Amino acid sequence: MKKFLIHFFVFVGIGSVLYILLSLFSIKASKVYKDGAAIICEAKREAVRDMKFDIDTTKPTVLFMGNSLILSGLIPDEFDSLVSYQYQSLNLSLPALPIGPHYFELKDYLEHEVPDKIILLFNTNVDSLPSMFDYYAIQGMHALEELPSYMVHRNNKTFALNFLLPSQVYDGAILKYLKNSILHPELIEERIEDNQAIINQMIESRGFYFIEHEALFPNNQLPEEYDYDLTPKVERPYVKNPFSDAYTKKFFDLTMNLDIEVLLIAPIVRKGKFKQYKTIPSSLKQVIKKYDHVKIAKGGWKLKYLRNKYFSDERHLNRLGARLYTRFVSKEFLEVYGYEYKKR
Repeated sequence: MKKFLIHFFVFVGIGSVLYILLSLFSIKASKVYKDGAAIICEAKREAVRDMKFDIDTTKPTVLFMGNSLILSGLIPDEFDSLVSYQYQSLNLSLPALPIGPHYFELKDYLEHEVPDKIILLFNTNVDSLPSMFDYYAIQGMHALEELPSYMVHRNNKTFALNFLLPSQVYDGAILKYLKNSILHPELIEERIEDNQAIINQMIESRGFYFIEHEALFPNNQLPEEYDYDLTPKVERPYVKNPFSDAYTKKFFDLTMNLDIEVLLIAPIVRKGKFKQYKTIPSSLKQVIKKYDHVKIAKGGWKLKYLRNKYFSDERHLNRLGARLYTRFVSKEFLEVYGYEYKKR
C-alpha cells in the first residue's frame, strides 16, 4: 500500500507539473496568435486596471460600453468635439461581451475615478449553451473575482474549462507557435510587433478600435449590391427579461449608488438587416422603469440604418460609418443632458 501511494503521488506530481508547463506554453502561444478581438479585449482590461489611457481629470468622463458594435462604432475624439469638449470620453467596449464583464471592467475603472456618465449598448447573456462569452470573457479576466462570480451566476461552465485548460482553447495557436519557433522565428517576432501596434493604437485612440482585419473588401467598404446576411422581416432580438442575467441588476445598482448616469442607445445596422421596432423593446423599458438614473433619448430605442458603404463587414462600421454613428449618439446625448454637468 505504501509503495502504491508513493507511485500515485509521484504520478500526480509529474502530471501537475506537465499541466502547468503546458498551460504556460499555451498562454504564451495564445498571446502571439489569438485573434485581434481577443487581443484587444485582454489589452483593454489590463489598460483599465493600470490606467494606461490618457485621462484629463479636470473634465467629467463619459464611458462608452457595449460589444464590438460600439468598440468599432464610437470615436472618443469625435464625440468630445461634438459636445464642445465639455466632457472627455473613453471607449471601454469589449468585443462580443454582454453586461457582466462590463460590470467588472467598471469596478476596475472605479479604482481610478468615478465617471460622470456611461453610454451603453445594453446586451445580456443568459445562454445555456457555449457561446462567444466562454472565449472572450476569459481574456484579461480578473480570475480571483470574476471566475467564482460567473461560476455562481452562469449555468453553463464552459468558460471555466477554457480558463483552466487553455491548451484546449489555443490548440491551433500552439501548433503554429511550435512550427514557427523552429522554422520561422522571425514570423513570431513580426506577429508580436503587429499585435503591440494594434494595442498601442487602441490605447492612443482611447479604446476605439477599427476591426480592419475582418474587412471583406480592400477599401474597407461593402459594395452597395452586397446583400449577404440581410433579414428585413426579423426584429433584432432582446431578451424578454433583462434581469434574468444577474449582472443587469449588479451593473445598474452600482451606477445608481455612485450617481453615474446611464444613457441607453440602439445599435446601427445595415439598411435591410432588421425591421424597425414598433415600440421601445421591453428589455429596455423594464430597465428604465426600474432605474431613474437610466435614460434614453426620444426615439433613441429605434435602430439606426446606414448603407453598405459605411460598413467594413456584415456588422462592423468602417471609420466613415463610425464618425456618423458617433454623430448620432452625441446628438442623443445632448438631447438628454445638454452641455451642463455636475462637478464631483
